[in-house]
Amino acid sequence: MQEIEGQKGKELVWVDKNLEKLPIFYFGKDEKRILHEIIEKKNLIQVKEKIANGEKFFILNPSANYGLLKGFDQDIYMAVIKIFNHWAKKLGYCPETLNILFGELCSIMKITKKGKNFRDIESSLVKFDNTSFATGKTIYIRSGNRIDEYYNKESCFIFRVKIERKESTYTDKNTGEKKTYIKKLVAAITLDNWLKNNIENGYTTDIDTEYYFNVIKGGRTRCLYKTLNYIRYQNPVFVPYDKLIEKLTIESKELFHIKRDIKRAAASLIESEFLTKLEFNESNVAFYFKQVKKKKTGTPQLDEAAINKQKALAMDMLEALGDIRSDKFYSKVARLVPENLIYKCLSLVKEVVETSQIKKSRGAIFVDILKKECQQRNIKLFAQEKSTANQMEKKPLE
Repeated sequence: MQEIEGQKGKELVWVDKNLEKLPIFYFGKDEKRILHEIIEKKNLIQVKEKIANGEKFFILNPSANYGLLKGFDQDIYMAVIKIFNHWAKKLGYCPETLNILFGELCSIMKITKKGKNFRDIESSLVKFDNTSFATGKTIYIRSGNRIDEYYNKESCFIFRVKIERKESTYTDKNTGEKKTYIKKLVAAITLDNWLKNNIENGYTTDIDTEYYFNVIKGGRTRCLYKTLNYIRYQNPVFVPYDKLIEKLTIESKELFHIKRDIKRAAASLIESEFLTKLEFNESNVAFYFKQVKKKKTGTPQLDEAAINKQKALAMDMLEALGDIRSDKFYSKVARLVPENLIYKCLSLVKEVVETSQIKKSRGAIFVDILKKECQQRNIKLFAQEKSTANQMEKKPLE
């Protein structure tokens, strides 16, 4: 992490991980070069996303011995998540560990139960067991002549695997010799807590495996389907080129070839009527669905990660605005206002303070901006917050 003069590091809890959004699977043709970069130069695959006062980051740490996660591994992931989703619905909670037969994975993936497929499944599960990633967020807050840095970095895994071979013996009729064969292969799969919480709270999309494994073929096409299915709530949806390049690991630099690869990935989705068409715009691609999903109603019960995220947002506001007496108000803002809107308002406060002579405190400026933004979006935040807002306007900046 780049050092900043006068910075002061403080821990900031942040958890926001969903594999539908992250490029953990590789579909290109240059795996050897990428692994060489990782092994020799320790140049791990890193994704950064800008936010108002800093950035979010995701660092994939694949196994040097087993390679990058690719198309078949994506299929294994979807089959495993399908099984955990099934049990989460049946039990009312997501189990941390399940014993899954290799034959059950074959059935879901529509492949034959034979030795080669069993070996491929085992290799994939071992690869997952040896793959990890780090995620976190860095926020930069200017305070006078110094910049304070607030950060966290958390190491995670997808799932851990222990494989058990249940053997049996038989007598060879020709030689009379006793021989051993593997009667059953069972994988004890344990989810990391973030993934378990995602499944319990509906943050991980439960896809149609019949469609995924029977109708569409190819890693990129399945990845595109998985990505679009996660955001299929309006028509059309617009996805920037850089996100598609990142997600589908498109290695060409020419826009013509990038469009060609996207069109190829979408072809069977259009043919099977998941999509009706796609349009290429200057900076993004518009995907049109035959049918959109209904948004879930009701407020899901918050898990520990979501609570920690709200606390982190409240802390960001407290540190940026210097208004400790309004901590309860900021907690309410973190609970009711989208994260991106909060950081937008903080960024606007910073701009107003640096470019104007307004004598109000930063907290009061923030309330004024936030009120206008919430009114535009019909977010009911200020109905009972007049006293809090007035307190913030009267309080001088410390």
